[in-house]
Amino acid sequence: MTCTKLLGAMSLSALIATGAIAATIDGIDEGGVFTTTISASAGGIPTSGPADQLSLTFDWTRTPAAGYIDFTLEGIGNLFLSSYAFFGANNSLSDVTGITLDLLNAPAGAATSRLSNDTNFCAAAAGLVAGDCNLIGPTGSTYGVSFTQPGEFAFENLSTGSYRLGFFDSSTPENALATFSLTDSIAVVPLPAGGLLFIGALGALVVVRRRKKG
Repeated sequence: MTCTKLLGAMSLSALIATGAIAATIDGIDEGGVFTTTISASAGGIPTSGPADQLSLTFDWTRTPAAGYIDFTLEGIGNLFLSSYAFFGANNSLSDVTGITLDLLNAPAGAATSRLSNDTNFCAAAAGLVAGDCNLIGPTGSTYGVSFTQPGEFAFENLSTGSYRLGFFDSSTPENALATFSLTDSIAVVPLPAGGLLFIGALGALVVVRRRKKG
């Protein structure tokens, strides 16, 4: 490898991003009076910048229903509502579901603050989900209060740290599925000062070598 090629390789190494989203599924069937499935799975990689992505799904078939997923971000995160769909006859476009987001003091730790404060809709939820929350609803919903629908961000620019995403539905929709896309834009790892000095020295060698050839 020539000095020029080595210099190029080291420059690229300074831009490598590391890290990933860590997700822990917990709180399934909170209260034990309903059937729900909560899942987290690897998703595609966004096209803009280095990032990881997870798909987080709440799937319930009876109400009341509540549960949560804990996750940890190593960079700046965004939570996007990918889909919200309900099934069966006992549902309508006026139906909504509550979602909560808590900042935790550690992965799977205790909540230090609640970031979802639009309504007290989730006050009747069981356990860790209980309290204030925001709302999500189907596309074209006739619900009269502010809510997030598919294709919109539920939460943006979340800082590095651990979080708990919860959901709660008291009555309808009785059979529904809500899927979120969670992205984590990992910060670029800077090259140590010593490495920068080394690259500078290599650059000087390349210049000297070219002058000798000239």
